Amino acid sequence: MKTFFYCFVLIWIFISQNLSAQTNSKPFVIPSLQQWEGQQGLLSLKNICVIVIDGKNVDVTEAAKILNNDFNEIGIKNTISQKIPKNATVISLKTSQDKELGKEGYTLDIDKIITIEAPHYKGLIWGTRTLLQLIEQAKKKNTGLAKGKIIDFPKYPSRGFILDDGRKFFSLEFLKRYVKMLSYYKISEFQIHLNDNGFQKFFNNNWDSTYAGFALESSTYPKLNKNGEFYTKKDFIALQKLALQYGVTIIPEIDVPAHSLAITQVFPQIASKKYGADHLDLANPATEKIVDNIFKEYISGANPVFVGPYVHIGTDEYAKAESERFRAFTDHLIHFVQGYGKQVRAWGALTHATGTTPVISKDVTLNIWYNGYADPIEMKRLGYKLISTPDGFVYIVPAAGYYYDYLDLPYLYKSWTPLNVGNVKFEQGDTSLVGGSFAVWNDIVGNGITAMDVHNRVFPALQVLAEKMWSNVTDTNNYNQFAKDAFGLSDGKRLPLYSYPLPLGADSIQLRRQIWNPTTKGVVIDRKRREVNTSIEHLGFQYCVAFDIKAGNVKVNTPLFSDDTWRTELYLLPNRKIAFKRENYIDTFDYNLPEEKNIRLTFSGTNNKVTLKADGELVSTLHGYSIPKNAKDTMFYVQTLSFPLKKIGDKKTPLNGSISNLSITVFRNPKEE
Repeated sequence: MKTFFYCFVLIWIFISQNLSAQTNSKPFVIPSLQQWEGQQGLLSLKNICVIVIDGKNVDVTEAAKILNNDFNEIGIKNTISQKIPKNATVISLKTSQDKELGKEGYTLDIDKIITIEAPHYKGLIWGTRTLLQLIEQAKKKNTGLAKGKIIDFPKYPSRGFILDDGRKFFSLEFLKRYVKMLSYYKISEFQIHLNDNGFQKFFNNNWDSTYAGFALESSTYPKLNKNGEFYTKKDFIALQKLALQYGVTIIPEIDVPAHSLAITQVFPQIASKKYGADHLDLANPATEKIVDNIFKEYISGANPVFVGPYVHIGTDEYAKAESERFRAFTDHLIHFVQGYGKQVRAWGALTHATGTTPVISKDVTLNIWYNGYADPIEMKRLGYKLISTPDGFVYIVPAAGYYYDYLDLPYLYKSWTPLNVGNVKFEQGDTSLVGGSFAVWNDIVGNGITAMDVHNRVFPALQVLAEKMWSNVTDTNNYNQFAKDAFGLSDGKRLPLYSYPLPLGADSIQLRRQIWNPTTKGVVIDRKRREVNTSIEHLGFQYCVAFDIKAGNVKVNTPLFSDDTWRTELYLLPNRKIAFKRENYIDTFDYNLPEEKNIRLTFSGTNNKVTLKADGELVSTLHGYSIPKNAKDTMFYVQTLSFPLKKIGDKKTPLNGSISNLSITVFRNPKEE
């Protein structure tokens, strides 16, 4: 009897282990799934996906349209239907009655068909983002989707990214692609810091010549807009509506009463004589009126320019000696903005600006960035909602020499959550803490940093912080494994700025057929074929590009490789040097190309330098340099090149010669040919 019992136990263990081995483990996505119930087997992806909807529900219909657009952008054939077809991968979008999922929760069931359900629109969108990440990885592995059921919801409602658009202007196209990329990682808020200025010390200590940006069209005060570096109100409204379609709320920020040089350059009479022209004079009655008028233009009317529910009013880093006036100004502006039906966001500064003048806290949320400016425990006591944005952990300031050029991602992955605000740690579930955010501050105006350089810093940080602001995962010791898995996920194929996407597990990829027709026997452009357009905008910063070039007389700047979208161009000068333009920056290699001689040029780029070889010999390296600005201060100027590939040659200004035998390699890690 005992022998029979032991045999039964062994058989039961064997069967259970075998069944367990066949149950699918939780798939990798960013942010991690809260709950996963694995099943057995895979769902094969057919050549066409059909999105099945109940056409009567507005949220479902809108989410289906967004998913349809996503599939079109990544090359998946699809259609929207109200019937379940045959011979297709079926994706059913439905509303759910499960209120416990909240505003952003969803379920995703992968079985014979794929079913996404959510009680609210955002949940449907987040469910489709998870599906897109699963499909992206399955296609790279040439496999199906693991069957199972997902129940997913965020830990915090506010999961944000802040972009300084006042000191460095970003194109509208960049912002559109960032909206979609942030959505891909379930970031719920995109704060755009619309005005700011450089440091006076880098502009000959002259406030009048110091760079100051105001990045939104103003009809009330048109002189706020300079050099064409602003968005029209129509375009900004469209951007905000696009973001909402993708589950992202744009938080527009106009920063006053400090960081306000863009305003005082137009109205010098309200510039502070005591604290500098980047401070508004709070003792001048005209200051309040001008600021009110600026905000009113964007928040008033039936269809205001600021579409969403939140408006950020700045209010940080003002002179401590003016605390009472600062508090009064802040309280007035909060009431003014709330009077137009908006909820107010602000930078925490009321500990620094200590005083007796009351400042309203109802429906006000503070970004807690430095506890010396706003003690989080005291702000909680006063009734403010808080967003964890600690400068010592999550501030990216490119090539500045302080804060972080690149965030410390292993530390953040292992040790940081929004609960950690400086040296204060909140208890899990504290309702005063509504989430977290991270930021890019472009403090050093004119230091060679481009949109590509910014993105190179943001994207890996986004993957880590999206994880930390959504999921409840506690096993965060193995950052290396997370980073390896994360490399298999792109930016949603919306913004190929980080690097050209590599196959899963590959250390490099050589590009050829993506660039030109191989039947041309290696010739890319010549005196007959003057221009070639490709499907690739540019390569990021880990590449090696080599080609043969033979050029005759050069009379004007002659484009070799360019990308108009990101304003990047490699070109040959009349003095036969090779230069490249990145946005408003121009850099030149110390090399003269011989006339009418075939030379093989090799360009290798990383995130901190670009090198040029001629016939295998290193002839020039550009890796940045320090620029003295005054007796005490220097600026480090960055020299990088995200190699442009959208257009080779140029019809209007053709190369008097040829480019041939083009070789392109993109690396996982920086290498040179």
